[in-house]
Amino acid sequence: ASSSRPADGDAQKRFVVRCEGRWRVRSAPTLNSKVIGTIAGGTIVIGKEVRGEVADSVPALDPGRAAGAALVGARGRDGSGGGEVAFATKLQTLWVEALRFEAKEPQGVSDIKRDAASGGALYCLRRNALGFGLYEDDVESVSGPLLHLPEALSAELRADAQHASASKSEDVSLTWKLLGAAESVGDFFTSMWGSASEEAGLQEDMKLHVRKRPEEVFEVRQREQLKKAASALKKACHRILSKSGAGAGGGPGGPGGPEDLTAGLPKEVARRFARLRNSLAQSSNSAPLVVPAGSPAAQAPA
Repeated sequence: ASSSRPADGDAQKRFVVRCEGRWRVRSAPTLNSKVIGTIAGGTIVIGKEVRGEVADSVPALDPGRAAGAALVGARGRDGSGGGEVAFATKLQTLWVEALRFEAKEPQGVSDIKRDAASGGALYCLRRNALGFGLYEDDVESVSGPLLHLPEALSAELRADAQHASASKSEDVSLTWKLLGAAESVGDFFTSMWGSASEEAGLQEDMKLHVRKRPEEVFEVRQREQLKKAASALKKACHRILSKSGAGAGGGPGGPGGPEDLTAGLPKEVARRFARLRNSLAQSSNSAPLVVPAGSPAAQAPA
């Protein structure tokens, strides 16, 4: 479950999404949570303000710095600060728990996949570093200048982003550590078996453990699947021949043999089989399907 707490006053508010593109819906009030959907700009969000999961871990600003940030915000909002950016001085929390969405266009709200592990709640970031986000209806203008986060919430957003980045790095680092540990254990047992072989008078060349690239692994798997499909096709063709009696009748068109061996198959299966035969016939014009053993083509690497 989420560790978020409501802000002062648990009243529901109406917000308008102001963004370029789509705004993300998350499973918890932190950037380290899952993205479970998106909403378009202009979408109405009915929800309540909540504190983020990292809010308590951000040190509070000293009074002098907080007063200076508020002064800059006031100047920017009045437009008399000589090009100063506008700040949303009334913003108190970084997240909104969404209770309902009202789309203003088709596909304005994507399919929302609620996360049962986090309680199924929906959260949206109130504002990003550029000033885009959820603007309170009739309180913050969506047509005026972008309203940026105050200093305290900017510090919380930076801390949340750093925490999310560190978590991803830890996941990748843990994966490499597990792979390294598995390789070390494998090398240990290999060295033990190698010493026993030397005592018995056997010598073997050491094989280098080379990690294959993802595309090479995919190519090997694709080749194995192709071999399995060819084997299954071969068995199916033999089954058709055996049931049609073509082997005893001399083949298609011969004495006692049918004109088309697929005549007894369902129409859909017969059409697919015909398309497959056409594809094989076209490919055989450019390259032989059967390569004699010992030929240069058979000895060439796959």
